[in-house]
Amino acid sequence: MKLIMNKKRLFEMMTYKVTSTKDIEAVVEEFAPACEKYKFALLKEYIYHEAVASKGFPIDRKVYMYEIYQAKVAAWSKISRGGLGEIFL
Repeated sequence: MKLIMNKKRLFEMMTYKVTSTKDIEAVVEEFAPACEKYKFALLKEYIYHEAVASKGFPIDRKVYMYEIYQAKVAAWSKISRGGLGEIFL
């Protein structure tokens, strides 16, 4: 199946970026409680800078990525689309 939109646009649609004046350590510490507060489930946390450093490619900045979802939205998506997909926010 060929994508209708270009890859850059698709990536932008699937990525949610937030800018903060807080230290990265404070943001990371507050992330899991915020997920719980707003009824999101934290599926996976990637500590990207550590992962690439362990493979011999250290980077200067700290990078964290999270996979989160809202169970009721994922369940609705699965039912309404015949089990063909799930939504990740």
